[in-house]
Amino acid sequence: MVERSKITGMKRLLSVFLLGLSVSVLYGYAPVKTIAYHNCHAQALNVTNGCNLSIDSVLFTDEFTRVIGKLYGKPHTSAKINDIIISIDGTVCSATDIEGFDFQRWFQWEDSGIIPIEIDFEPLKASSSFVLTLEFPSQSMTWSINCKQDKK
Repeated sequence: MVERSKITGMKRLLSVFLLGLSVSVLYGYAPVKTIAYHNCHAQALNVTNGCNLSIDSVLFTDEFTRVIGKLYGKPHTSAKINDIIISIDGTVCSATDIEGFDFQRWFQWEDSGIIPIEIDFEPLKASSSFVLTLEFPSQSMTWSINCKQDKK
């Protein structure tokens, strides 16, 4: 009788382990494919109010596209950016999230005039060139971005 309860307990333990393993495989513990670009150059196409942009890197994954860079502006002035739009190979979409400031809210340039930013977009096809448009309340500014792909 004791032996039978040990076997039943082991079967239950194995069942719980296998259930946990299958749930972890089904819900996101698979590796995410990432293609990274660095050495980016931002060419201003229609910048008028003294704001500028530099892009440090771009990450293309199965879950999102992230643009990492800096915004430059005149210290101790304020700005409001309503949206950032990316255009890659005919696909156009708005940012889904941003770190550095909040969309549709006024922010102030600090002493350095530099704001580090990370902009997230929906997953997009990897490309070494794209266009970013910043939508301000009264105007839009556009940059053409060209990058080099990281070697694996």
